[in-house]
Amino acid sequence: MTVALMSSSKIPSQNEVEGWAKALKKLRPKFLDAVRDDTSKGRAEVLLYEWSAVESSLEFLKRNSNSILGTRVLQSSLSGLLGRRSVQERRLPLGKVLIVGTWNYPLAIHGRQILFALAAGNEVYFKPSPLAPNVAKIFDEAFRGELKQNFQVLAHENTSPMKDLENGRYDFVVFTGGYDAACSWSQAAATSLTPGIYEASGSELAIVAGKGNYSAIVDQLLWSNFHYSGQTCMAPRTIFVPRPEFQAFLSLFRSKFGEMRLEDMAPLKGSSVEAHRIWLESLKATKNVHLVHHSDNSNFVMAFCETCEFCPPESLTPGFGPGVLILGYEKIEEVLNWKSKHKWSLMTSLYGSFTKDEKVLLQDGLMDSVVSQNESIIGASDASVAFGGRMRSGYGYCGGVDGLMSLSRPQSWIDVQPLPGQRVLGLGPGLRGQRVLKRLEKLIMGESK
Repeated sequence: MTVALMSSSKIPSQNEVEGWAKALKKLRPKFLDAVRDDTSKGRAEVLLYEWSAVESSLEFLKRNSNSILGTRVLQSSLSGLLGRRSVQERRLPLGKVLIVGTWNYPLAIHGRQILFALAAGNEVYFKPSPLAPNVAKIFDEAFRGELKQNFQVLAHENTSPMKDLENGRYDFVVFTGGYDAACSWSQAAATSLTPGIYEASGSELAIVAGKGNYSAIVDQLLWSNFHYSGQTCMAPRTIFVPRPEFQAFLSLFRSKFGEMRLEDMAPLKGSSVEAHRIWLESLKATKNVHLVHHSDNSNFVMAFCETCEFCPPESLTPGFGPGVLILGYEKIEEVLNWKSKHKWSLMTSLYGSFTKDEKVLLQDGLMDSVVSQNESIIGASDASVAFGGRMRSGYGYCGGVDGLMSLSRPQSWIDVQPLPGQRVLGLGPGLRGQRVLKRLEKLIMGESK
């Protein structure tokens, strides 16, 4: 009789994960204050886009971690020669996981990464961004102090984690941040052949159908681009609109944008409030495509037409910051062709009602890890979504089944149990071994029962 394979003792049980949820809920006020102190985000925004990702991660793990990381029977066969043969698989921890942090969504992004890595039974080493020290302190209080997990916060000024990665101290690395920094960390990991996940920035593409509630669509697009404390790394900064509807959509977009106030934008840092005010007023006065310069010399793009003597559409790529590029299209193929040349997209959002043929083209042509219908960035807070980058956006996934499995490794157990009265097969040398091989050959070819 085949004995059921047990799950790894290092994988937390469902009861343990439920205990995490209760403990973290008690610390929620501290997390909210820490995000506010690090990013100047409002409480409602932190609850909606940061804390919701933590809650979603805990709920996903409570419901699914045991089935994803537990034991499963992959194959079971019965052979007259081999007896009953079974193959079982279970997931094991990777070991030491290094998480390199970013600053703009310190709780949403890294709360999920830490929870998933711990749920897979790993030791977690977290190197926070120097711009988000307060969130890192609460992570330490929560995971190392309250939950007694194998978790350690590394000083952000400490450069040894990269050297340790080169020397093979870590078994896996999870990076979130800029493209250049991702290259440096991936090169360090390559030195020791350490695998990892790299999310190196990106953006979102929005495709509007010929039919839909354009007023509601414009509201959501404006909200997506301008409310997230100036963070648009996952907002739909390029919007494609059917050419017959382009002028009507543009007029509506301009009108609603003109009604926006600075308070609607939730500035990223208190010191940048005046800079945002100047920038917003400049955009409201814009009639064509222009580059609007921020006080820190970053470029922001607001596009209200398809052509401009300063910036031809094919050369425009919105920078890291609030800005929108609106383009018209005749056929879906034009959008897919444009997208193939712009490799920074993280996800694509579809708005309105597409025809059956258009849906087929979109399903075949969109290669993003996430495609949403009538929903923008908030979908990234859903831990069941295998959110991740593509091409210049990086590779690997954070969240979902694939995200959890990427933080563990498989182990297969093969078990052969002889039938009653049957000896375990052993070929051995000589004539007996040749007879057994002949019999095996007939069985495989279906010539004998």
